[in-house]
Amino acid sequence: MKEIVDETLTTYFTTFAPDGVLKADEEFFKLSRKAAIHELQKDLKEQEELELDLAEDTAETISYLQSINDAEYEQLKNDYR
Repeated sequence: MKEIVDETLTTYFTTFAPDGVLKADEEFFKLSRKAAIHELQKDLKEQEELELDLAEDTAETISYLQSINDAEYEQLKNDYR
């Protein structure tokens, strides 16, 4: 996995608690691979409309998630816990 994909996924698998502490984003962890791809695709559409450079990173992350199977995705989620 490329570093940019790892960094992008880190932003989805984590969130800041009200006290400023970084913690797991349990809502994102609950998503299946296909649902996670769908979430990233929604964000990508918005990023493209706003012409954000981040769109390239999100598109690359979507491609990566599409290239792995569901079992590999479940293992990937464990790596972010």
